[in-house]
Amino acid sequence: MSSHSHKFWSPDYPNSPQRFPVFYGWLIAFLATIGICASMPGQTIGVGVFKTRLMDALALSSMQLSDAYMIGTFLSALFLNAGGKFFDRVGARKAVVYSIGALGLVLLGMSMVDRLAVWAGYLPLLNATPWLPAFTVLTVGFAFLRYTGQGMLTLTSRAMLGKWFNRRRGTVTAWSGALVSFMFSGAPLGFEYLIRRSTWQGAWLVMALVLLLCLLPLFWAFARDNPEGCGLVMDGGVTGKQRKVNLDAVIHRDYTRPEAIRTFAFWAFTLMFALSGLVVTGYAFHILAVGDELGLAPDYILALFMPGAVVSIIAGFLLAWLTDQHFIRVKYLLCVMGVAGTVA
Repeated sequence: MSSHSHKFWSPDYPNSPQRFPVFYGWLIAFLATIGICASMPGQTIGVGVFKTRLMDALALSSMQLSDAYMIGTFLSALFLNAGGKFFDRVGARKAVVYSIGALGLVLLGMSMVDRLAVWAGYLPLLNATPWLPAFTVLTVGFAFLRYTGQGMLTLTSRAMLGKWFNRRRGTVTAWSGALVSFMFSGAPLGFEYLIRRSTWQGAWLVMALVLLLCLLPLFWAFARDNPEGCGLVMDGGVTGKQRKVNLDAVIHRDYTRPEAIRTFAFWAFTLMFALSGLVVTGYAFHILAVGDELGLAPDYILALFMPGAVVSIIAGFLLAWLTDQHFIRVKYLLCVMGVAGTVA
């Protein structure tokens, strides 16, 4: 590595976290929250607004578009493990900057997906049926969009935050999650407004430019891997008062992956979260179609995410507080989650 390259990624360049007037972790928490919000174009809540436009532009049915999204999401998930290893190898700063740049480039490509589908139609195997070129291009586009947005940018932002806080992690994560929930709840209306003003292609192009020209240099300038590398300590050196620890938060033994997948607890928690993800993803992706069937205007159905965010924030703070208490077993909270999902 050249000295110039080393300086480019140095923790003290272009500014030193040690000279920051307050604990630098608070700026990291802000950046992590912005990073998660910046992943919205790759999240289902953001893609769902584009669904009907893509159907019209690419002459695909709702089922074909849903299949392309499902396959693309599955493909992106296959490479997330490699993304995690990449994060561990290069550190949070490089990983989050590269993720922002990659998502910006993917959005540039998605803004031209209709033209790419036309070009793909000239390929020998893809011109077998009229819908196959568009379906293939969109599947590949969704795979990259989900991997860079919902996958890597979200992963790197959250992991970066976790490196700077220990005792305060629950509180900081709860406040970050509250801001993210509000931003996510307003994203569909914001994307809808942007689409009406500049078409769906222009909306993705605007998002790409914001990521590449604004957020990428911002994160390069201020994001950092960990406090130790900057001559600081986690939580800014605050230890806080001692309190009883929830026994479920204590690691009694480490499990290897083969050992973990043979336990009931692993599958109970994994399948519960997977089921929640399936329901929320399906609802968010078809939100405009749901509103159409109910006879609701797009602005009205999209605005329903706002009260949902309020409930999510209240529940998030409550659960964050409960999991910090020594008298609550996490498995009981999972049961509450299951019952709530069933009622919903």
